[in-house]
Amino acid sequence: MPAVRAGKFLLGAIRGPACCCPTSPRAENNLPDSLLMASQRPQSGCAPLPDCHGDRLYTVSPFPSTLSKVRSASRTQRPPRREPARAGGRRPMNSRPRGKLAVGRVKFFGRHRGEVNSSAFSPDGQRLLTASEDGCVYGWETQSGRLLWRLRGHKGPVRFCRFSPDGRLFASTSCDRTVRLWDAADAKCLQVLKGHQRSVETVSFSHDSKQLASGGWDKRVMLWEVQSGQVLRHFVGHRDSVQSSDFAPSSDCLATGSWDSTIRMWDLRAGTPGIFHQELEGHRGNISCLCYSPSGLLASGSWDKTIHIWKPSTRSLLIQLKGHITWVKSIAFSPDGQQLASAGYSHMVKVWDCNTGKCTETLKGVLNVAHACAFMPDGKLLVSGAVD
Repeated sequence: MPAVRAGKFLLGAIRGPACCCPTSPRAENNLPDSLLMASQRPQSGCAPLPDCHGDRLYTVSPFPSTLSKVRSASRTQRPPRREPARAGGRRPMNSRPRGKLAVGRVKFFGRHRGEVNSSAFSPDGQRLLTASEDGCVYGWETQSGRLLWRLRGHKGPVRFCRFSPDGRLFASTSCDRTVRLWDAADAKCLQVLKGHQRSVETVSFSHDSKQLASGGWDKRVMLWEVQSGQVLRHFVGHRDSVQSSDFAPSSDCLATGSWDSTIRMWDLRAGTPGIFHQELEGHRGNISCLCYSPSGLLASGSWDKTIHIWKPSTRSLLIQLKGHITWVKSIAFSPDGQQLASAGYSHMVKVWDCNTGKCTETLKGVLNVAHACAFMPDGKLLVSGAVD
């Protein structure tokens, strides 16, 4: 595996609706080496949040309209199609006016020794995780930008990371075929979950934080008990690598997305067989991200540059969102389900009105690659990603 350069990381704040989008797919397993984190608040002020990927720190004056002056050298590459080396109709939902999207304070972080593959915010937005090609998981304090930890243990690049809904745990996946469970308080590894036969690409927690699902290049989905680390069930049916996952709000159903361009809905209720009970088709590319709304609607983002919003109980497509110029990497519903933020693999962040299906806000010229977008309970939108 070729040597990886140290990564660079940026953090910023955004007011008003937001969303984000990275560049395009393909090639090796390295992503750009700068990260921008932005937060949005419908009112006038918002606290800065961190993003990881570099060796120096920059701060932009409060609430600039653009971040074009913040630049650092980075390599813009496309994500891998194959396994990385080991070591519509519209139906109304809800809507209401939102504030204008504006960039706030920005911070730059530079502690990674490899490029960042993914990032994830804690439920309260106070911490940020980053998963790096250097085999480490990094934790950052969003208000101060302080590096909390650099966690070793994986024996290969870290592909994905995610906090549990209760904020007490987080999980990381790797090319070493394992999932690691960590205590968020002291950053100690609690469990090493083994069972996958190839690189693990996605992990998600049930809403009660008691179960965890993982999937990867072995085309299998595994359901684990968090407390014991035991495998509860295996789900087989995808025809290609499993790349995304999310639990329904009730935790009785798990959605998974794959390179086979399908979404599968797995029934987790006790006594049901380990076969998928629904399949959602319509995308024409890898299902790169999935997210349930508080009411149980399911949004899917794909390499076909579109976002679909589904009603899983009827397998019906409610809205198809078009506007990204490259594949969609991250999506998030607002706490009231009225808005959807999306981050693509380019220089855009978008916010969509779930009632009309229209894009209400677009942020350009800030990010090259966005890794994560997440709404906080107060409606603030956080975005982390890479910049040149």
